[in-house]
Amino acid sequence: MKFALAKRIALVLLTGIGLMIPMMMIKGLIAERQAAQRGVLSEIAQSSTGEQSVVGPVLLVPYKRKVVHTQFIKDDRGAEKEKKTEQVVEDMLAFLPETLAIEGDVGTFEKRRGIYTARLYSAPLKFKGRFVLPKGYTAQGGASAFDFGAARLVLGIADPRGIKNSPELSVNETRVAFVSGAHAPGMASGVHAPLGVLGDAQTHTLDFAFDLDLQGMERLWFVPTGKGTEVSLKSNWPHPSFFGRYLPEPKARGEAAQAEGFSAQWRTSHFSTNLAAQYYECVAAANKCGAVLSNGFGVALIQPADLYQQLERSAKYGFLFIGLTLIAFFLYEVLKRLAIHPIQYGFVGVALAMFYLLLTSLSEHIRFDIAYGIASAACIGLLTFYVSHVLHSLLRGVGFGALLATLYAALYVLLRSEDHSLLLGSLLLFGLLAVVMVGTRKVNWYRVGEGLAAPNREA
Repeated sequence: MKFALAKRIALVLLTGIGLMIPMMMIKGLIAERQAAQRGVLSEIAQSSTGEQSVVGPVLLVPYKRKVVHTQFIKDDRGAEKEKKTEQVVEDMLAFLPETLAIEGDVGTFEKRRGIYTARLYSAPLKFKGRFVLPKGYTAQGGASAFDFGAARLVLGIADPRGIKNSPELSVNETRVAFVSGAHAPGMASGVHAPLGVLGDAQTHTLDFAFDLDLQGMERLWFVPTGKGTEVSLKSNWPHPSFFGRYLPEPKARGEAAQAEGFSAQWRTSHFSTNLAAQYYECVAAANKCGAVLSNGFGVALIQPADLYQQLERSAKYGFLFIGLTLIAFFLYEVLKRLAIHPIQYGFVGVALAMFYLLLTSLSEHIRFDIAYGIASAACIGLLTFYVSHVLHSLLRGVGFGALLATLYAALYVLLRSEDHSLLLGSLLLFGLLAVVMVGTRKVNWYRVGEGLAAPNREA
C-alpha cells in the first residue's frame, strides 16, 4: 500500500492525541486538590494565625495646641477692628528609636486538618533599644501653647492573635505592661505600653527592652524603624526564602543553605531606608503610610517543591512519557515488522497516565518518595508483563521495563531538584532525541513504508 506508513503515523498521532484527554483530566484533578489545600491553609490562618509583620516600636506623644487666629474686620464706617479667635489643634509627636536590636529563634511546627498540613512557626523575639528625645521638646512654641498628653510606646503586629505571652516593657528600669491596640499611624493592629506624661524634669534618654513570643504562618517580616536597626534570626528550618527591600548579609545567606537550619542578620540605617522622613509624612497624612511598609524585609519558611508543585511538574512530563512510548512502539512496529493495534497503544498510554493518578492519591497519605516508588513499581510491572506479550518477546518486554524505570528515575531527580530542574529536563529531552536520531540514522523510510503493506503477524 503506497500510503501505508503515512496512515500508520496518522493513526499513532490520533491515538496520542486521544491519550492527552486522561492526562488533562489528571492535571485538572491536581489543580483541584491544590486549590482545596490552599482553602484549608486559609481556614487554618483564619482560626489560628496568618503571616506576621512587626512595625516599630515607635514612641508617640499626643498634644493639644492653642492656635490664635487674628482677623481685621471693617465696620460700617470703614474702620478696621481686630478680631481674635482661638482654636485647639490635636496632634502627636513621633519619635523613632536611636538604636533597635531584635533577636529571634524561629521554631517550626505543623497543624493538620484532614489530609492537609499547614506549617506554622513560634518565634520568641527579644527587643532592645534606645529613644533619644530632644531636650526641651515639651516647650516647643511656648509651654503655654502646648498641652502634652501621656506618651505610649507602640508596636504594630499584623495578627495580634499570634502573641503567646503577656509582654512587659522595661524602660529606664521601670516595668510597664503592654495593652492591646496600637492606635498609631501605619499600624492597623498591635499593642502599646502607656508611659504617662514625660515632663521636662524626666530624663529624655529612654532605654527599653521587652520580649515578644510571636506565632505565625510561613512568613515573618519587619519594618526597621530604628535609626540603626539590627535583626538577627535563626531557625531549624533548612529552606528559607529571604524577601523584601533588604537582604541579610551575604555570610548569613550562605549559612542558610545548611541542612540543620539557617542564621540570618540584617543591618539598616535611616540613611539607607529614609524611613524617618517617611514615617513623619505618615503621621501627618495617613494615606502616605505605604512608603513606610515598603521598607520591610523578612523570611519565608518555604518547602522548595511542595507536594502539589511536584505533582503538577510530574504531570507535565506525562505528555513526554506517552509520546516516547508511542515512538518506541512505532519504531518496533515498522523496524521489526510487528503489527501493534491502536488499542494496544491506548492500553499502554492509559497505564502510563494511571501512574500520575496513583502518585497523586498515594502522596496525600504517605511520603512522596514512598508513594513515587509504589506507583512507579506498579506501572513498570504491569507494562513489562503486557508489553512482553504485545512485542512477542519477554526480552523485549524486560528491555522496555528497564527503559521505563530509567525514565521514572530521571523524572524523580527532576522533581526533587529545585534549581536545576529546567537544565536537567532539557538535557534529558536532548539525550532522548539524540538516541532516536542516531538509532534510526540508517533507516530507509521509503522501504519501511512499502513493507507495511503486508506486516508479519506473529502468533
